Amino acid sequence: MDYRRVVLTSDFNQPTAARRAFPCWDEPLLKATFSISMISRADTVNLSNMPAISEEVLEPGVNTDADLAEILASTKNEKWKYTKFQTTPKMSTYIVAYANGHFEYLETSVIMPKRKNTVPLRVYSTQPSPLSKFVS
Repeated sequence: MDYRRVVLTSDFNQPTAARRAFPCWDEPLLKATFSISMISRADTVNLSNMPAISEEVLEPGVNTDADLAEILASTKNEKWKYTKFQTTPKMSTYIVAYANGHFEYLETSVIMPKRKNTVPLRVYSTQPSPLSKFVS
């Protein structure tokens, strides 16, 4: 097994924990929409509450501002990407979630019993995945 360093993030679980990640009114009764964007290494997967609407590889000086271009240039030829997610519906801050890592997933869909609509369903795991034993 490859024991390289893996860093994962999680949702905030407690109603007052979101303020550690971003400035907010951290009160469950106060709801807001969230527009989440992430910058990460190009070979990783970004996840959030909503589907990604765009993802592009960042090129210092081409599609970045001066400050970001300077930071990216200092990372010694690593490739970075920018992922933008759909805006969430109104929700409490402690439900906001994002993650980045070397993930793989299994995908299926489910038919909702009352509405009879089909909803996509994915389960993510780090690599190598314990999920792989369920795939033929």
